[in-house]
Amino acid sequence: DIQEQEHGRILPALMGAMKDSANPRVQAHASAAVVNFTDNCDKDIIAQYLDTLISSLIGQLQHNHRAVRESALPALSSLADCAQQHFVKYYSQVMPLLFEIMAHAKERSMLRAKCM
Repeated sequence: DIQEQEHGRILPALMGAMKDSANPRVQAHASAAVVNFTDNCDKDIIAQYLDTLISSLIGQLQHNHRAVRESALPALSSLADCAQQHFVKYYSQVMPLLFEIMAHAKERSMLRAKCM
């Protein structure tokens, strides 16, 4: 499948697009593409990229552009699902941010809904 054969080209390109702070829509679409890529992806393949992906997505959760924040949550969720036990080491970084999102329901209602 494409994940196994092309991960070395696709994921670095997506990670680069996720860091394109001058273009929030590009960042949001790159995060959405991560969701699609992780579908049926082997956990050991995605594990190679978790440090950079998680770091980018944590940054996106704090972005001032709503679409970027809202695309980061499904990407984090799909990474956690795909990576399985490899995601455990990121739990302490991710969960406080998710709890903060949940606590600010009125300002971020769509983000809160995606968090659930």
